[in-house]
Amino acid sequence: MVSRRRRSGAEEDQELRGLVSAPLVEQNGLDGRGNGGTNTVPPMKRRKELVAVNHPMQMGFSRGNILSLKMGNVMTFGAVELRPGPRLNMIIGPNGAGKSTIVNALCLVFGGNLKILGRSSQLGSYIKHGETQAFVEAVLCDDQVPTGARSIKREFTKDRNVWSIDGEPSTKGEIDKMRAQYDIQLDNLTQFLPQEKIAQFTELSESDLLKSTMSALGGTERVEKYDELLNDHMRLQHMVNKSAFDEKQLEDLKAKNKGIEPDVALFHERQQILNNIKLMEMLRPWVEFEVHREEVQGFKETAIKVDRELKQMKELYNTEMAPLRQKEEQLEAHSEKISATHKQVARWDKKLTKSLEQCEEIAAQFDTARDAYNSVDGRIQERREKIRDMEVEIEKLEEKMQSYGDQSKPKERMNDTKREKLEISTLLSNVSEESADERRRRREIEHEISVGEQKLKRLDDKKTRKLEMITREHYDLHRALHFIQENHDRFRGPVVGPIALEVNTESRYHARVLGACVPKWLQYAFLVETAEDQSLLSRTISEQRWDVNCVTAPSPSARFDPVSIDHLRAFGIYSTVLDCFDASENIKRLLAAHCSLHNIVIGDQNSTRNTDAISRSGVQSFFTPEANYSVRRSRYGDHVSSRSQPLPDHGGDVFMGVADNDAERQSITWSLEELQMQRNASLQREHSILERQKDLHAKLGEIDQTFISLRRNLEVVNKTEQAIRSRQNALKSLRQESSTERAEEEKQKLLDDMRSLEASSREKHEIVFESTMAQVQLFTELDRAVAQQGDFTREVDKLTQKGRELDSQIQAKREETQNLKDQLRDEVRKLHELSEKAKKACPNPSDYKEQWDSFPQELDELDTEIRTERARADTIMGISPDLIEEYRRRQQQIEELEKRVSNNTQVVEDKRANLETARADFSQWLRGKVSHMSERFTSLYQQIGCAGELKLYDEEIDKIRLEIHVSYRNNMEMRVLSGQTHSGGERMVATMLYHFALQDLTPAPFRVVDEMNQGMDPVFERKILDIMLRDAREGA
Repeated sequence: MVSRRRRSGAEEDQELRGLVSAPLVEQNGLDGRGNGGTNTVPPMKRRKELVAVNHPMQMGFSRGNILSLKMGNVMTFGAVELRPGPRLNMIIGPNGAGKSTIVNALCLVFGGNLKILGRSSQLGSYIKHGETQAFVEAVLCDDQVPTGARSIKREFTKDRNVWSIDGEPSTKGEIDKMRAQYDIQLDNLTQFLPQEKIAQFTELSESDLLKSTMSALGGTERVEKYDELLNDHMRLQHMVNKSAFDEKQLEDLKAKNKGIEPDVALFHERQQILNNIKLMEMLRPWVEFEVHREEVQGFKETAIKVDRELKQMKELYNTEMAPLRQKEEQLEAHSEKISATHKQVARWDKKLTKSLEQCEEIAAQFDTARDAYNSVDGRIQERREKIRDMEVEIEKLEEKMQSYGDQSKPKERMNDTKREKLEISTLLSNVSEESADERRRRREIEHEISVGEQKLKRLDDKKTRKLEMITREHYDLHRALHFIQENHDRFRGPVVGPIALEVNTESRYHARVLGACVPKWLQYAFLVETAEDQSLLSRTISEQRWDVNCVTAPSPSARFDPVSIDHLRAFGIYSTVLDCFDASENIKRLLAAHCSLHNIVIGDQNSTRNTDAISRSGVQSFFTPEANYSVRRSRYGDHVSSRSQPLPDHGGDVFMGVADNDAERQSITWSLEELQMQRNASLQREHSILERQKDLHAKLGEIDQTFISLRRNLEVVNKTEQAIRSRQNALKSLRQESSTERAEEEKQKLLDDMRSLEASSREKHEIVFESTMAQVQLFTELDRAVAQQGDFTREVDKLTQKGRELDSQIQAKREETQNLKDQLRDEVRKLHELSEKAKKACPNPSDYKEQWDSFPQELDELDTEIRTERARADTIMGISPDLIEEYRRRQQQIEELEKRVSNNTQVVEDKRANLETARADFSQWLRGKVSHMSERFTSLYQQIGCAGELKLYDEEIDKIRLEIHVSYRNNMEMRVLSGQTHSGGERMVATMLYHFALQDLTPAPFRVVDEMNQGMDPVFERKILDIMLRDAREGA
């Protein structure tokens, strides 16, 4: 390992002496390979003690230098700690001593990609054999933390990582950030060169060597700067190419447009004519509107004049008709007076009529009262006779009531009958419930009988039982079977399956063999005969997500002849697997095609003792009652080996035929017999209940008849009592009315009524006389009023005739006015239509006023001008609008390209100037670094008696490259280092000297080269070692 900072020669001599005199690897009780013993002092504690004594920066270490590297169970080491110095560190040892393990540990602890090492990419490969976990811990110098150092630790197993920084848990991302912070470039071969990658260094391309060197010289920032320059150069070149392409395209577009400019001019001339026609067509509705507007104005003035004449005639009519209205008012007043007189006559007539009717009514009432007075004695006699008849009737009804006896007993019997009916109804309800319960129990028993019979039926159907056993564990098979049965008409051929259902064997041994040979997916697959059926079923299985499969039957032409077993019978082989079960021919051919059952043989117990002989007989696989044997034969000899696996005990249950279960059948039969007895007993109980129901219903009918008879008797008694009470009340009323005092009172009342009626009759006759005299007077006044009304009527008729003549004149003038108004309205409507038409043709006429001024303003002249211009436009024909559109599109592209070319030219110049400045700065820095490296590289080659130099080619930014030129023989020109012209030792010398030349300039905290003398001869190895020792001593 080489540190990053030079020191004085005295310091380096002292450190080199210490390096040579002291062991490079602290063994702490371990042997040279790190085996045995334990580290008694923890490295972190020793580091803290070391820091307490002297700060790392004071000991010559720089930021990022490795202070210590501790490993545990890493490859060849059990537990070891390495403490490198601040300058040059060499680790010397024989092969397998663990030198490369240290390099691998550095890659592990700093989170590098394991592919960098050129070894295994599996983390478990770096754990010491026999151990399950390992760790690597590195302590780095850092003057920016109080302790002066930071630690990184990685603990790992085959599949787990635990990271920590300064003893705190961390993550891979934080380790990567810390590695970038210290500029540790594990993927840069100029900084980190594992043993397996040494040959790749000299095979780096010039650009890759340059990038690795730049990264070592200036860190990743310089590489990023270089990449940025390359990207800027590529973008600039792209812009230049794009600008040249745009200029060429611009010239082509201009040349194309120039050739069609005459046609374009004609087209534009025609377009101008068409535009003028369009403008005139827009103007025409407005001209037509203006002409019609003037006509409407004339109609409007005429209508106003006629309307004024009509108003004058109406004023004359009002003047002439004023006396008529006065006469009509007088006539109306006389008519109202006559009408009022008629009303008075009617009122008096009504009053007279009413009085006469009242007189007649009073006379009738008087006659009635007089007749009633004369018949009072006769009515009294009639009432007495009615009293005697009613008394006799009441005596008969009372005798009838006595014949009914005491009426309280029927009521008591009715109440008893009600109670007895209620009790019987309750009993009947209970019996009905018992009957319902018994029917329910019988239905349950019959259901259990039906279930038992179905169980017996299932026991009788072996295939059904087997299907139930299969679908019990794989319910998707049940769904698939249901789909196939429901849609059998959609399949072109039969669908068979599942396969396990179609295969049967009575031997438990054979079933186990089939379970081992036939995979699960095939056991529960369906067999179809055509590709269409397979597509239909597969699509449905996929859509429904059923866990089943479907396969197509092999071609009928395919042959699966069983292997011959005659020569194996002596060893206990008695059959092939294909012949040990029952199935259809298609099923057997399918299993032979998929599982090769025709080539697998089965043996009995005797075959167990002859497995070696059977293996050598040529069979590929065979079964014994205990195991399954697979036979393998060597390709390069006659060696035969067999591998056995135990035969599963329960692998083929689905292939077994379902055996009869006599115990279950007997149990179900006994249960059915017991249920039949229970059903018969239930039927007997139900019959008994029905008989009880009939008896109760009969008894309830008798009680109802008794109750109806008692109720009818009670109704007869109640009616008789009611008749007696009503006759007694009527008898009492008749007795009161038939008394002598009552008769005298009635006569006196009738006399008083007769006197009152005579007084009323006199008053009414006086009203009749008064009404008659009033009517005579009113009729006289009515005659005088009718005579005056006749005079007024004649005067009104005369004035009315004159008004009719004036009104006829007014009506004629009104019709004339209305006609003018209607005509004006039509013209105004037409004017509005013309206005809408004009607005539709040109909504904003003010915008076209200046253009319209050059056109004729008269309608006829405008139409003539439109026809003339249209004829001119028709003479210019044959120019395609696509050509004009293409010209316009090209012209637009020309404008865009001119603008873009102008802008790109300026941008390119600016970018070229900026890029040239940045390239000059970068090239100056790179030339200085490479020049210093080349001087050092040349000096080192001179020290070993050879020639070498580094050549930088940086004329163009995208072609910058760095070449290593070397010569190992006198009088031979230097050549570029390559695997074709130089040996492995020569390339290793160039690799080491290149790294030495880079040492003074790189800011890397440490650099590693594993196996520095790889391929070197002893002479070069000694020379390189001398240079290293001299460099360490002299600080050259």
